[in-house]
Amino acid sequence: MPNPLSEGEFYAADALEFEYAELLGFLRNLSTDTKNAYSLIEERINLFKVLTQDIEKKFGQDPLFLARLQEWFRRDSQDIFFQSNLFRRTRTWPEGYPVDHTTLEAIYANEPQGTTQLGKFLDRYFLTRQIPSGIRSRMEKLTQLLNQRDSQEKGKGNWLSLACGPCRELLKVNESNQRKMWCADYDLSTLEYAKELLSQTTHKNYVFQKSNALKLASPERNTAQFGKLTTIYSPGIFDYIEDEALPRLLSGLYASLAPEGTLITSFFDRNVYDTFDTHWLSRWTSFHQRDKDQALRLLTGSEIPMTHISLERDESGTVVFLIAKK
Repeated sequence: MPNPLSEGEFYAADALEFEYAELLGFLRNLSTDTKNAYSLIEERINLFKVLTQDIEKKFGQDPLFLARLQEWFRRDSQDIFFQSNLFRRTRTWPEGYPVDHTTLEAIYANEPQGTTQLGKFLDRYFLTRQIPSGIRSRMEKLTQLLNQRDSQEKGKGNWLSLACGPCRELLKVNESNQRKMWCADYDLSTLEYAKELLSQTTHKNYVFQKSNALKLASPERNTAQFGKLTTIYSPGIFDYIEDEALPRLLSGLYASLAPEGTLITSFFDRNVYDTFDTHWLSRWTSFHQRDKDQALRLLTGSEIPMTHISLERDESGTVVFLIAKK
């Protein structure tokens, strides 16, 4: 633990060290054949969560100290949590960012795949938390919204998915070769995966484009590259963009729409979930914490008229969809 610590920081670190030593000792010695083993794991992790929430309340004004504590815990618990494929991936970022297409697909599949029985229990814990559950629910809601757009456009749209990821939502969208579908992502391996996944559909008018989402803030360049777009959306990029950059991007995307076009944005509502699983157990730290009103202000700050914005939520209630019509 970095020194020197204040008296309060020393107390927090000491309390955390005792509690997490208890948790890790329990996990290391637990027989996975024990009756109700998973329930015992969940109960112990929740006890540790209560302590971290108390520490966050006391030291919320010192994010650097909290980050050191979180890193300390993750480092000392690797031998346990790396048995979980999902915790390992969201701690180590094998593709350079927290949730790559392989991690997303594991969340969508919702099947524990740990390397040991304990690892499978930890995968199960991960998959049942609010954010992974919200990711699955978000995809279902996005699919619903896209099918509504297809119906309104009568299958003749020009769509752009930025930071498209695996594009799994498109497997359930009505197919129409009159609609052009631009799938843009910076990760070439993700685009190759999406291309393979979507090859099982009869829709043939896909264009897979390597593109940095932040470079799509210019409506002139967007129109030159994609033409006027009837629907723009992203499966989840907006939660990862800084407040300073996001209004410029949203403004550029909205201006890139054809008349009566639609921009579909989504944000996790921080008032509905906590950050224990993403900040202590995982290293999901590039995920910005916003509530509904903050997300709405980002859109209106992008010169999108309030009267053109509607709000919907996914079934889990953790994801806010803000839909801006031209």
